[in-house]
Amino acid sequence: MGAQRHGRSSSTFSAAQVTPDCVSNQRSSTESGNKVLEDEDFLSWYERWLDELLAGYDVTWFGEKLPGDEPSLLGVLACDPSPHRRARAARSLRALPAITQTAAEALTEAATDSDPLVREVVMEVAWRSKVPGLESAARAALTDPEAPVRAEAISALRALGVADVAEQARLLLTDPDREVKWRAMQALADSGRMVAADLAPLITGQDARTRETATYFLIKAQGEAHGLLVRALGDEDPTVRRQAVQTAEQRDERMLLPIMERMLKAETDAYVRVNLDRVVAAWSVNR
Repeated sequence: MGAQRHGRSSSTFSAAQVTPDCVSNQRSSTESGNKVLEDEDFLSWYERWLDELLAGYDVTWFGEKLPGDEPSLLGVLACDPSPHRRARAARSLRALPAITQTAAEALTEAATDSDPLVREVVMEVAWRSKVPGLESAARAALTDPEAPVRAEAISALRALGVADVAEQARLLLTDPDREVKWRAMQALADSGRMVAADLAPLITGQDARTRETATYFLIKAQGEAHGLLVRALGDEDPTVRRQAVQTAEQRDERMLLPIMERMLKAETDAYVRVNLDRVVAAWSVNR
């Protein structure tokens, strides 16, 4: 499984280069404290909210955004010694009216930041804001040593609609991290090229939540899924069985009706029984 989401480090990625300008910016921030990059009081906060609203910024999550325009945020992203502030600066770029080419280039540089939190947030920005200039960085991040970065990277390629997103997603279906597998299934399903065979190893795997998720994605999968649904209907975990009933219903797999009727006689989980009752009753009409 992936490492903890915060406070991580990896020797695989080199630290960002600190330029003389960065040194100057760091010194200024240290000397002035919060007055340089944070609001002094509520009135300052409110005035900044008005200014950014009138400037066309997205103020939906204003309290999370670092103060400043693009140059200020890029300065923090490149130079601030705190990885949490660098990550906040990257995320704050999403509030601007647009992510410019200059910002995209800065985000590409930050995609190789020494701290995995920054890399993760950069990939999050790439997919939430659909930044085409970050496609190459997202491809490289698919093999990042940290699972959260890989998860955001495949979501970025999914959002960008790259031609080979299905192939890239299939490679991540064997990832050891549950979240990465979930994002890969989502990307593969959205591509319209998911087949039932893609999900077979996950439906028969050891992790119950992954089995449940894979059973859900069978709804969108092409190809024959009867055998996989039989397996899922007999799963030891009730959440998988419940999802199997729902998936069978969505796919209209009526050949499973005899199995579901037998399940009703022995099923002990209330939620599974509710689903079985509904589907069996509906499919038994005009049998």
